[in-house]
Amino acid sequence: MRTSIGVFLFLILFLPVSALSYTHSTSLIQWHEYSDGAFAIAKKENKPVFMLITAIWCHWCNVYEEKSLADKDMAGYINKNFIPIFVDYDKRKDISKQYPATGLPVTVILSPKGERLATVAGYIPKERLLQNLKTTVWSFKSGDMQPQAVTEKETEKRSTGEATRFSIRELKKIISGFKEIVLSNYDPQYGGFGKSQKIPYADVLEVLLYLYEDEKDKKWLDIVANSLDHMAGLKQKGGDKKPDSAFLLGLYKNREGKDWVDRVVELQKMYKISGIYDKIDGGFFRYATERDWSRPHFEKLLSDNADFIRLYLNAYRITKNDKYKMVAEGSLNYVLKTLYNEKENRFYNSQRSDIVYYYLSEKDRKAVGSPDVDRTAFAISQSKMIITLLHAAGLSAFTSPPLVKGGEERLLVKGDERGLSDGRYKEIALLSLQFIQKNILTEKGVLSYYDPSKKEKGLTGQLEENLWAILAFKEAYLYTKDKNYLNTAETLAQFVVINLYDKKQGGFYEFSSKGERPYLLNGLAAYTMLELYKLTNKAEYLKTAKETIGIFPPDKNKPSSPYFVRGAMYLIQE
Repeated sequence: MRTSIGVFLFLILFLPVSALSYTHSTSLIQWHEYSDGAFAIAKKENKPVFMLITAIWCHWCNVYEEKSLADKDMAGYINKNFIPIFVDYDKRKDISKQYPATGLPVTVILSPKGERLATVAGYIPKERLLQNLKTTVWSFKSGDMQPQAVTEKETEKRSTGEATRFSIRELKKIISGFKEIVLSNYDPQYGGFGKSQKIPYADVLEVLLYLYEDEKDKKWLDIVANSLDHMAGLKQKGGDKKPDSAFLLGLYKNREGKDWVDRVVELQKMYKISGIYDKIDGGFFRYATERDWSRPHFEKLLSDNADFIRLYLNAYRITKNDKYKMVAEGSLNYVLKTLYNEKENRFYNSQRSDIVYYYLSEKDRKAVGSPDVDRTAFAISQSKMIITLLHAAGLSAFTSPPLVKGGEERLLVKGDERGLSDGRYKEIALLSLQFIQKNILTEKGVLSYYDPSKKEKGLTGQLEENLWAILAFKEAYLYTKDKNYLNTAETLAQFVVINLYDKKQGGFYEFSSKGERPYLLNGLAAYTMLELYKLTNKAEYLKTAKETIGIFPPDKNKPSSPYFVRGAMYLIQE
C-alpha cells in the first residue's frame, strides 16, 4: 500500500513557538552540518535524512531536544537509520527559508538526493516520534514514500516575464489595494489584524501612520492607536491573574518531571498574560496566540524590538501621548541592559523564552535569574536597532513623513517633539555602526552574522542583510553629514545591484545563488533604492526602484508590501 506524505508523524502535538538553547555539539545524536558531504553519505549508505531546523531563542525547540531527542534510545535509532542534519534557523537562513513551516522546531525528512519527503512543525513527544520514525524507515525502504510537492504558498518565485509598464495608475493601485486589505482584516475590538493569533505587523502599522500624516484621515491613526494599546496590554482591566508564587517557583525548578510539558500548557490555558509588552523587564515578545493579545510567545528578538520601539516612538511623535513614550523607553532600557555589549559596541540577537519565568513576580524573577541570551551579532538586527536608536535620539529620518523630498533638508526638531532626547542613543548607534564596519563589512557586502566568542562568521551575498545595512549607514549620514557613511551605503548598494539584481527582467534575488525574487524583500529593495535616490539624485537608483516595483504588479488577492506602498507614495509625488 502506498504511504501518503502525511504518514510521517501524523497527529503530532503542535505547541507554540517560543525559545531554545540547543547544544547540538554535545548531543547524543551525531549531527552533520547541512552540506554536500552529508548528502553524499546519505546516498552511499542509502539512508533518509533527519533534518532539524531550530533556533536558539525557541522554547519548544529546547523542550523537543530535552524531552525527545536527548533520549538515549531515540538518539541511537536516529543515528542508525538516518543521516542527522542540524540547521540553525538564524545562521542558515539560506537553508531554513527553503523549508517554510508554521512554527519551530521544524523536523524535515529528506531523501538521499535532497528531495523533501515530510515536514512537521512543533514539539513532538518521544513516544510518538519514535513510533512514526519507525514507520518512516519502513516506508522509505519499501519505496512507498514520495517527494513532497512544493506549494505555491511556499515560494515567492515570480514569473520570468518582463516588468510591467510603470505608471501612476499602477502606483495608486498598490496603495488602494493595501488600504483594502488593511480595512478588511482589521480587528476593531482588539486591534491588530485577523481574529485568531495576533502578529504585530509593525511595518504595516508604520505605513498607516504615514498615511494619516499624508491624508489627515483619522481612521488610520485610530487603527494604529487601538492596536498599540492592546499590544502593550494597556486596555487590560483588573490586571493579569497568576498562580501563587510557591506553585510557579516549583514549576520553574522542577523541569525534569515527566508531566512538566503538560503542566506548562495547562498554566497558559488557565492563566492569561495580556499583551506582548513585558511590564516588568521591558521589551516586547514576538506575538500572541489569542485574538485579545493574550498568551504571548515569550521569546524576545532584537529585530522585533527595534521595529516595535520605532513604531511606538512614531506614535508618540504624532499623538504626544506619554503612554507610547513610556513603553518605548521601557523597551529601550531593556535592550541596552540585556541585549547590548558596551565593551564591544554591539547588540545580542535574542533572549530565549521561558514560559514560567514570565509568570513570576518581579521579586521572584530577580531570585531565579533571567533567561539566557544569544550573544551572536546579526547584521539585520544590528542595523535595525541602530536606525531605532537614531530615531529615539531625535535624529532618524524614519520619523519624517516619507513624502518629504530632499532628505538633507528635513528639519530637526529638538527635544521630545520628535522622539527621546537621550544623547547616549546617538552615541551607541554610531559606535555600533563602527562595529559593523570593522567586523561585518566585507568586499562581498555584509556578513549575515558574527559571533566573537566562537570566532564564527557566516554568509555573504544575502539581500535582506545588505539592504538594512544600507539604510543604517544612510541614516547615519543624513544627520551627521559624514560622507563616509553615505559612501559605505552606496558601496553596499552597488554590491547589491551588481550581484543580486536581475538586469534583464528587473527585481532582486534573495541570495547570490540566484533562484527566486521574493516579493516582500523586493519591496524593501525598491524603498532602499528610493531612499538613496532622494539623497544623491542619481538616476540609476530611481530606475532600479521603478523596475523593481514594475516586476510585481498589484494583485487584489495579495496584500501589497508595506515598503512597496511607501515607495509608491513617494513616486506619486516625485
